[in-house]
Amino acid sequence: MPAIPKKDAAQVLREAPEPWRSYLIKARAAERIADPLRRCLAFPDLPGNHWPEGHAAAHCAYHALQRVPTMSLDTLEGYLQRKDIKGLRAKMDGYLDRHFAKEGQGEDIHMMFGAFDESDRSDRLSQRWLMSAPDDPYANLARADYLLEKAWKVRGKEYVAKTPEGNMENMHSLVDRAMPLFDKASKLEPRLMPAYIGMMSAAMLIGRSDLIEAAFASAQKQDPACLLLVRQRLQILLPRWGGSYARSAAYMAELAPHLKEHPGLATYFSVPYLDQASYFEGDDFYKAPAAALVDHAVDVGSYDDALQQAGDIALNRVDAPSDEWRSLALLLQEARFRYGNAWADRMIAWDLVQSEPEWALHYLARAQKLEPANAQLQYLLGAAYHNTHRFALAQQHYEAAIKDPKQRHRSLRELSTMWLFDAGLDGKTGAIKAKPFVDRLLAEYPKDGRGWIYHFDCLGRLGQSIPMEELKQFLAVADRSDPRQIKTIAGIESALEKAGQASK
Repeated sequence: MPAIPKKDAAQVLREAPEPWRSYLIKARAAERIADPLRRCLAFPDLPGNHWPEGHAAAHCAYHALQRVPTMSLDTLEGYLQRKDIKGLRAKMDGYLDRHFAKEGQGEDIHMMFGAFDESDRSDRLSQRWLMSAPDDPYANLARADYLLEKAWKVRGKEYVAKTPEGNMENMHSLVDRAMPLFDKASKLEPRLMPAYIGMMSAAMLIGRSDLIEAAFASAQKQDPACLLLVRQRLQILLPRWGGSYARSAAYMAELAPHLKEHPGLATYFSVPYLDQASYFEGDDFYKAPAAALVDHAVDVGSYDDALQQAGDIALNRVDAPSDEWRSLALLLQEARFRYGNAWADRMIAWDLVQSEPEWALHYLARAQKLEPANAQLQYLLGAAYHNTHRFALAQQHYEAAIKDPKQRHRSLRELSTMWLFDAGLDGKTGAIKAKPFVDRLLAEYPKDGRGWIYHFDCLGRLGQSIPMEELKQFLAVADRSDPRQIKTIAGIESALEKAGQASK
């Protein structure tokens, strides 16, 4: 992949309006930094936001930690096979101490237990750990986390009325088994924040607000500014889980004194506003009321989902003009923090592929890992390689895009112009390379005036005459508002007029 070249700021995206151009110049400079954390820290914040001081840096650090793996299940299995329970306990204690450290604070303890899911392997390892160390708080937590994940899986995402009764009974049984383990873990190690968060999640699943509040009260005594606790609490306070937006607002006000020391907490202040916006469905999501809620969500915090949704709305408003520059800025801000959304990466590349193709390729590489067969991706890869003069690769991706009717027309056009005009070939060689695509373009889109122009160009380069009937066909379908076609129209009409006068 070509590096993003160094470029004078005066030459970067000159067509972009302010404040977006200044933002994009700084973003481009940050994108040239290879180290993920340094890149994130060098990125500009969104213009006009009201984030707490240090908020974006805290968000950068959080994602940087996620990219550095904590203990994997493979490593855990190694400890258990060696029967090194003492070493395993020391490792867990180190993670927990780091959570409460004044310097070098980290969320490793949360990341570690996030590795337990509903899989058979998590079942087997958590059971083995608990059997090896029944009074170890971390072993109890691991087993409880597995049971809770299994309960959520059994519950599914349907409304209760649409969930089979057997699933609901199984869910309750799993929660009943998990709760005592969470409780034991928290009593054995009162600082173990994931245990309280697990209890809150389990109680939320079965609708026990009394257990939620008890677990939250205990957690508050240990670390009221725990990032993952705040996330869980704001989720529980949503109306869909029995809370209210007023209670959410009151809780965020309670957290305000902690923001100076823990500015990353504001990341989740976006959640209540996003939730309100989620009730707008279909086109209503792309109108002013929902847009205002999502815009407020990104104004108070840099929550990744909020940035993406705001970018989507800015691009696809149905009651106002599309704002592509603002959308690009929002989606780049999301990409500043996290990887992983192919649609957003393609939209970023769409805006950059003509003037900044090397930059676009960085996002297309990300999208390709997630949705390699996507036809729009294939078109954009073709365009990016075309604009970076890697013509064979461009043809490969354009030809993949042609298989999709939505990408076919533009891909055939660009393949035609690439070989005729952009690849630096001599006239005849360029015509030979372009002709299959020009012929197909004209066959499938006979009213495309530019297709006729490329056809005439091929004939001329190959020493063939242009039939009079084809000239008339072109004039009948030509787009007289297209500057490229206007020039050709004038030339042909002038030639036909002279030919007519000469024949008189």
